[in-house]
Amino acid sequence: VGVVVVLVVLVILILLVLHSGGSGSGGQGDDGGGGAASSTTRTPPPPASVASIERESPEKVKREMNECFDLVQRMGRGAVYLGSSRVPEHHPHFQAAKELARDVAAALDCTTWSGLGPGMMEAVTQGGIAAGKPVSGFMILLEAGGQRQAARRHPYLPSEVYHTTSFFSARKHGLVDAGMRCTPADRTAFFALPGGVVGEVQVIPGLTALRFNSTPETEI
Repeated sequence: VGVVVVLVVLVILILLVLHSGGSGSGGQGDDGGGGAASSTTRTPPPPASVASIERESPEKVKREMNECFDLVQRMGRGAVYLGSSRVPEHHPHFQAAKELARDVAAALDCTTWSGLGPGMMEAVTQGGIAAGKPVSGFMILLEAGGQRQAARRHPYLPSEVYHTTSFFSARKHGLVDAGMRCTPADRTAFFALPGGVVGEVQVIPGLTALRFNSTPETEI
């Protein structure tokens, strides 16, 4: 009996040792497997090029805004026109916008400002020229319905009277600045011509400035 008891105890001890050893190796396997799984699901850091672009964009926008403001200072504030780039020249709106810009430029003796694109912008450009007054504006590298271009030039205006931007925000701020009255001698106005969403968005900053009385006597 004593021998049997000893054998039973030895068997139990062996089983306990084997069980603990298996659990330990299994635990190590689980830990290792857990570590591998966590390493594969960890979100990698963004590429250096993406982070660089995000950091550079604010400086580029600021630089373009300052270039727009410099152009306004050089060409003089005046009548700012916002409207669709899709209106064809044979449409009645085109001729009406051209006549409006001509008459306003003559009456206010001011610069005609626009996005210098096709459609209504081309109409007011022609109107300002017909009045014999300065014409200026801000082109954009990405026009509605088109592809972003590396460079863009106006088909007939000299390069010193306009500026081409990469960002809509810079263009928008430049046009708003062109219609602000900073001195009693400034004769300015904003004209919201028939157009799409972009034209409406560009009108909002001017309305906001009027709401908070930062642009006294400016007309829309």
